[in-house]
Amino acid sequence: MSLYCSKTPMPNMKKIKTKIKSVSNMKQITKALEVVATVKLQQMKQQTESYRDFMTEFLKIMNVVRTKLDILNTNQIDPNGRKLIVVMSSEKGLCGNLNSRLFKNIFQKYNDVKDNVDIFCVGKKSFEFFARAGFNVV
Repeated sequence: MSLYCSKTPMPNMKKIKTKIKSVSNMKQITKALEVVATVKLQQMKQQTESYRDFMTEFLKIMNVVRTKLDILNTNQIDPNGRKLIVVMSSEKGLCGNLNSRLFKNIFQKYNDVKDNVDIFCVGKKSFEFFARAGFNVV
């Protein structure tokens, strides 16, 4: 009896090659997924930075609007109780339901008193919606 003999048969070369190949394939798949994840991460990073630029510019615009509104005093408020609403929307509508939710909220809140409301639209979609809805668009 030999010391090197075991009770389980030794796997043949074909099984070993198959296992090596499957491990190699798994390694390639893992590497591909890693590359895809890296690319997606870079895209998200670029998108976040572009949003940061947008928000910086948006805050500058809002500060200008705020300073202009600070100039107004209470004597300049319309005695008829008219309101001015500034609506900022997208140009092309490629932002999911952001525009529709915004328009719906404003429409529900001010539709009953739309004769006393002026709407200043920033963006093509808001102009189209409120003009069609019968609001006074300035």
